[in-house]
Parts: sequence; structure tokens; C-alpha cells
Amino acid sequence: MTSEPWKKCVSQKRDDRQCVCVNVIHRAGDAAARTAGTNAAQNFQNMVSSAGNVARCCPFLRVDIHYCTINAATWMRVIVPAIGADNAISSEGEAVALDRVNPCTRANCINLTIVTINIPGTLGLTDIGPPGNSAIDPTASATDPNVGAHELGHAMGLNHNDSSRDNVMTTSTIPSGNNFTPAECRIIWQNLGNYPC
Repeated sequence: MTSEPWKKCVSQKRDDRQCVCVNVIHRAGDAAARTAGTNAAQNFQNMVSSAGNVARCCPFLRVDIHYCTINAATWMRVIVPAIGADNAISSEGEAVALDRVNPCTRANCINLTIVTINIPGTLGLTDIGPPGNSAIDPTASATDPNVGAHELGHAMGLNHNDSSRDNVMTTSTIPSGNNFTPAECRIIWQNLGNYPC
């Protein structure tokens, strides 16, 4: 395999489909949260693997989704002390606290917790990875259908990029755009090995 796989032609990338592990974490019995997590992971897969982004150097990508549910007793004992009785992330500090205590964290995976976020203008919170821990509000995709690609892009090492309103990583428009730059695609390639399937 070439040391610069992003330089492969489109057909070579199609034959060398890459895989990323995403661990969707949600409260037991919350079907809407599970669906939101699935949709976010699939949005990332579809956005990275779009014809335009593959032509700009991105890989063809498959996302291997795992699920971890947190039962009510564990939620009350572990999660509520981190995020509060309102069951919502209301500050970046609460997001950090949730990352520290989350009983469902899976090694070598992007850990995606679906939880209400009560920070004005915030649909998701993600550490610039790797490792990448992410939280997305279960209703976020109604506002920004590309929120999954944007937040999981952070987990793959991407920063905000406001150079174009059509960039997935933009903060200047909602919904987020559809495109990654060639440099962003290279970062995705370079970080694939941190989240193997």
C-alpha cells in the first residue's frame, strides 16, 4: 500500500474501503437516541464517501457501529452526578465530566454519546481526536442534517474550517456544508488506524 493512500485513484480507493469504529452510547429505552446515533454515524460515512469528497482525496469509508446502553440505575448513579439532574449537558465542563465517568467508553472507537445539550447554539461537543469523544443532542439532525459528519470529523482530528460555507467543518452556516478539503481528507486517512474495525 502506498504511504500516501489519499493519492490513489477513485477506483483504487473503492477497492480499498476503510473502516472506522463508532460506539453509540445512549440511555436504555431511548429509541430516539439510538436512532440519532445511528444516523450521525451513517451521515459521517456517507459524507466522507461521497463522490466529490473521494475525488478530493477522502477514503471510501464504512462505519462499524456498536451500541452501549446505560441502564436507569447506572444513569442515576454515574451520569447524573456528571451532567446534573436535568439529564442534559449544560456546559463544556459537564461534557468533560461525562467523558471521564462514561461507563460505556470503548477503546479504539469514536465514542458518541447521545444526550440533550442545553448550551445555546450548540448541537454537539467533540474532543479534537484522536481519541475522539463526542456528544450530540438527539434532536440536532433536525437543525443540521450534517451534524454527525461535523462532530465525527472533529473526532478524526479536524478543526473548524470557515474558509467555505460548503465545508462540513464550518461554523458559519447551519446546516453544515457537504465538502471536506483535500487537507482534511488527508487528516482523516492519517487517523483511520486509531479507530479500527
